[in-house]
Amino acid sequence: MMTCGRVWRAIIVLVAFFTLTPPSGAAPTPNDYMIVPGERIGLVSLQMSPSEMMRLLGPPSRVGKEGSITQYVWRNHKIRVSENADTGTIANIQTYLIPREENRYKTERGVGVGATRQQIGEAYGDDGCGLQNLSGGANLLSYSYLGIFFQVGTGDPSIPVEFADRVTMIGVGHKLRPDQGRPDRRSCSELRWPASAALRVISNTTQNV
Repeated sequence: MMTCGRVWRAIIVLVAFFTLTPPSGAAPTPNDYMIVPGERIGLVSLQMSPSEMMRLLGPPSRVGKEGSITQYVWRNHKIRVSENADTGTIANIQTYLIPREENRYKTERGVGVGATRQQIGEAYGDDGCGLQNLSGGANLLSYSYLGIFFQVGTGDPSIPVEFADRVTMIGVGHKLRPDQGRPDRRSCSELRWPASAALRVISNTTQNV
């Protein structure tokens, strides 16, 4: 028969075991909804493979391909991923506006979908490269030396008019190499950022989500 002291020692051992040893079916890492330029959006990192993303997010709601770019869409997570088949790497990760649905992702400087141009400038400065009239009127502001870009507006008629001059998509891509430095506005149109090919192919915010 176990004494009271032995019972308590057994309880302490069991508590320590279950505290220090995660069960095989442990809950997944919680989503912090953080956009980290040049690195990740929420749970999804530029260093991951599509199969790793699927283990975290489940099967994509849509997979599309055009040229060398394959895009994976997880609508429930408001995440799109563009993979460059030529290099076998993730070109960029995007989070985007879906009308009448909340998008909780924000950068470490507080910029999220729905932010204004002024808020982007206050957070990241005025030295981003501006590419205009993408996808029927959307504008893209790229801070490629940081690894982040913002789409403002959209040509999609389903988007509420109040988003005409607000952020409708935020993406992260690989940063420029240190030896390339900060881009000059005059050279923006000639900038060859690794994400640029994917952006030319897939820059629409809400169509085909």
